[in-house]
Order: sequence, then C-alpha cells, then structure tokens
Amino acid sequence: MKKLTMLLVVFVLSLIMRLDSYAQANRTASADIVCPVTGANSIQLLPLRPGRFSYSINNTSGIVIRFVGLASGTITLTSANSFLLKAGQPYSDSAPGLYTGRLVCQSTTAVAATVSVFETYK
Repeated sequence: MKKLTMLLVVFVLSLIMRLDSYAQANRTASADIVCPVTGANSIQLLPLRPGRFSYSINNTSGIVIRFVGLASGTITLTSANSFLLKAGQPYSDSAPGLYTGRLVCQSTTAVAATVSVFETYK
C-alpha cells in the first residue's frame, strides 16, 4: 500500500511540476565541413532533424565563421542575418529548447574554414 501511495504522489507531483523526460539518443553523426569563402553562398552544417538531442560546432580553423539556422537553400551570410563563431570557439546546444532546424555556415575571409560538427539524435 505504501509503494502505491508513493507512486501516486510522485506521479501527481510530476504533473504539477511538469517534469519532462528525454530518452537517451541512440545515434550520432559527425563530420568536418568546409565553410565557403565570404561572398559565396553558405553550406549546410547540420540538416533539419526533429529528433535531435544535441549538437556541437567546433571552429578549429583559425578563421572566424558565420552561422545561422536557415529553413531551406543557401544565402550569403552577413552581420545582419547570422552569428559569428570566433576561431577556436565551440558552440553547442541541447534539449530541452534545442534548435532542430538546418544550420548553414560561411567563412568571413577569402579563405575557406573547416569546422567539426557532432550531433546526437534518435
């Protein structure tokens, strides 16, 4: 009887506190992506993936890059439509509140920049 009461209390409290649980990711993907030179169209870093749990972008190129979420296609990235990722700087995001759309990148110089990306998803 005590176990049933305790389970009921935990269940009711979880509804009140809105506890969310996330299943562990069971797939991963990683790649080195070459972000094109400034003035060219951007390239996809990560695809649209609704089942994404986390991702990490590591700019090891020594060149500042621009990146942004983009629903489709590629565009030239500028300070008005993208974010900077400094040389040597990592960026990551994870659930809850994770961005699951496409991410694109572009170098800020006349030299292409290679970045590493890693994601977990179901």
